[in-house]
Amino acid sequence: MSLPPCRRSGRFLTIGIPASLLSVAPHLREKTALAGLLGRAATIFRVDRILIYRDLPSEHQDRDAVLLARILQYLDTPQYLRKLLHPISDDLRYVGILPPLRGPHHPSPGEVGCLSPGDLREGVVLSSGPAGSEVEIGLGRPVPLIDPFQEVSSRVTVKMLRVGENPLARLILPAEIQLYRGYVCCDCRTTLGNLVSNPEFDLRIATSREGEAWNIVAEEVSRRFADASSTLLLFGSSRAGLREILSHENLKLKDVVHFTVNTIPSQGTATVRTEEAILASLALLRALKETG
Repeated sequence: MSLPPCRRSGRFLTIGIPASLLSVAPHLREKTALAGLLGRAATIFRVDRILIYRDLPSEHQDRDAVLLARILQYLDTPQYLRKLLHPISDDLRYVGILPPLRGPHHPSPGEVGCLSPGDLREGVVLSSGPAGSEVEIGLGRPVPLIDPFQEVSSRVTVKMLRVGENPLARLILPAEIQLYRGYVCCDCRTTLGNLVSNPEFDLRIATSREGEAWNIVAEEVSRRFADASSTLLLFGSSRAGLREILSHENLKLKDVVHFTVNTIPSQGTATVRTEEAILASLALLRALKETG
């Protein structure tokens, strides 16, 4: 299974979340708010990829997965590009209630027109030809792009070569970007077993109430996390933990991950919701000494 590329170079952090995440919310408004919380958490803790897997084999989960991915993708899109990339949809009816992500690739309304040579900006390709392309980056008029034959309507990251009355930009590839530029969200349309088998991940961490307490394994996880080029952090659903989900594929959790960790030991509630586990786990992981 091929994974979507991240928006920067360096070491990557990916989270795997179940398609049933939104099933606990009864209405589209609550589902939207829940997705918004996840988007905020992913941006705060610099998650590079959010991968949605199918966790209930007996149920048709396309609807929940598509809704979750659509809201998360909308949130990560800078406001000046949303009308171009996200047509009016009933799925997005309540996104106006969500707080903005304010990630490093999301300029505030007052900052949209403030550019200097060398700045990076997210854009959408409007036209393309052998002599170059034009890209929308929020300036109120298309900006020439020196790169020819880009896919029209595609989202790109550009670097400003010239600003002012005659702006000019060039395409910049993820390999040239080191700073965090937001997350990429993908509905993988696959199972957890297929996700964990991807060879890209050289560190796979499962979260589970049945795992080892964080304080016991934190030092070893820290060493492995500092050396890993691509880390996958996995979360189960409100209905089933990762062990149970994998059992439907005749797989054992201990055979497919490097660590199974309880990131909320001695919890004060009978259950911990998935979104709460995501917040707690990301906070602990990002607190480790690392340079990504």
